[in-house]
Amino acid sequence: MAAHAEGRATIGQADNVFLSAHQELQRDLAVLVLQALVATGQLPPSSAVLDAMAGTGIRAIRYALEVPGVSSVANDLDAAAHAAIVANIAENGVSDRVQATQLDAVECLWTHRRRFHAIDLDPFGTCAALLPSAIASVALGGVVCATDTDMHTLLGKNGPSHAECFRRYGALPLTSAAFGKELAIRIVLGRAASIAADCNRSVTPLLSTAFDFFTRVIFRVQEAGDAPRVPLAVVDQCTHCAHFNVHELGAAVTCVAQCPICNHALQVVGKNASRSEGHRHAMCSGVVRSGRGRCKSALC
Repeated sequence: MAAHAEGRATIGQADNVFLSAHQELQRDLAVLVLQALVATGQLPPSSAVLDAMAGTGIRAIRYALEVPGVSSVANDLDAAAHAAIVANIAENGVSDRVQATQLDAVECLWTHRRRFHAIDLDPFGTCAALLPSAIASVALGGVVCATDTDMHTLLGKNGPSHAECFRRYGALPLTSAAFGKELAIRIVLGRAASIAADCNRSVTPLLSTAFDFFTRVIFRVQEAGDAPRVPLAVVDQCTHCAHFNVHELGAAVTCVAQCPICNHALQVVGKNASRSEGHRHAMCSGVVRSGRGRCKSALC
């Protein structure tokens, strides 16, 4: 069994348990965000964190080792993954701070409803099916950290992906644009905002990134009315040039069928989260300070 060192953790990497070395950056970011939130009192010093699909358990172990006062649960339904988690917990000496469970991710979220101050979702593929349970079950004021490796769908790379994006996220993607990955982030955040509204909650985006083949969104969940709502919008993008407009839902707009610059047709995409609400710049500053700048280039 090969050893993998990351942050303060060293784990055994079995061939039959998945661990993506490419995702180390987003694991670093999640650790830094929780460090910043705990240090500034935005999360309690004895926060409980759930890694709902833990794989080797490295994320939950890193939280326990690197975020002061945090305890975590590393959950995975797969028997081989669960065995690896148990072994890695013992190897890193965190048995008093990390618990291993073997449940379906959704079952785990609802079994421990409102217990966790932070929930981490890192599925293989889309996070869309897990967002409703995570948003509804996280403790009020807590955060959800969600990875989505469904970039092919979020970018609308082919015809079927448009219908799939609408089915999963309630939004139409943009096939080609310089801001395609930003729109992918905003589609996921828009879906999260809609889900939160369904359960009388609201979300405040804290930090997001799109890197390689994944998006990573981190947002706070509060009771509806306790935070400004995330405005939703659609975007019309010229099919020929770079011209685009953002139209917030509910706002009065003048609809046109052709680009005012080059007269080509417009493609309407979304819905997606519009202008940034919350404390993005303060969060980025806190993360950079906490990480001594090592993840600065990944922040948006």
